[in-house]
Amino acid sequence: TGVLDEVQRKIGTMSGIVEVATTCNLSCEYCFAKRRSASIMTKETAEIIIKALLRYNGQGAETKFIWHGGEPLLAGIPFYKNVLDVQNRMASEGFQYRNSIQTNGTLLNDEWIDFLRDNTFGVGSSLDGLRELHDAKRRSKSNECTYDKVVENLMRAKERGLTIGVICVISRETIPYVEDIYRNMKSLGLPFTLSPVTPNRGQATDLQPLTPAEYTDV
Repeated sequence: TGVLDEVQRKIGTMSGIVEVATTCNLSCEYCFAKRRSASIMTKETAEIIIKALLRYNGQGAETKFIWHGGEPLLAGIPFYKNVLDVQNRMASEGFQYRNSIQTNGTLLNDEWIDFLRDNTFGVGSSLDGLRELHDAKRRSKSNECTYDKVVENLMRAKERGLTIGVICVISRETIPYVEDIYRNMKSLGLPFTLSPVTPNRGQATDLQPLTPAEYTDV
């Protein structure tokens, strides 16, 4: 506990980025998960993480849980119902929490949308700006395009009252299209941020990361 007390004194409250699934239904060119063995977290492991992080931060702090992957929706709604049960039991002891989840958007059906909305999850997704750019890098494992499906799901989520923030990955090859990306995202009415690509070491890709100066110019 001495070490943990020292860490807490120096860095304060910790948020948990929890890798629920190392597997994914997409095969994005720039994703780290492509080279990982496929697995999904058990509810027992999730419970250990939740309790440990809440107790570390203490009852006076709001603890943020960011459910990540792979594709975290592959864990299924029952997994997250268990997450909420554990969190609510801890909340009855005075602990505070907030959830968010990062999804590729392809699995966002009405059941998922309503569950995430009703349980106040913050939701982030990925859409690489334009159909031709997105579908060049973010295809399914069976090599199917995904742009139209993701846009359809994001717009349905918006209609059903679930606000989703979108990450748009950019690289040196997509810089010439930044204005078109901006206009398309604004026309969809989706809040978005531009995130520079960071190719994984040892992974074959033709994507060129931006220099700090190039990203600033964007």
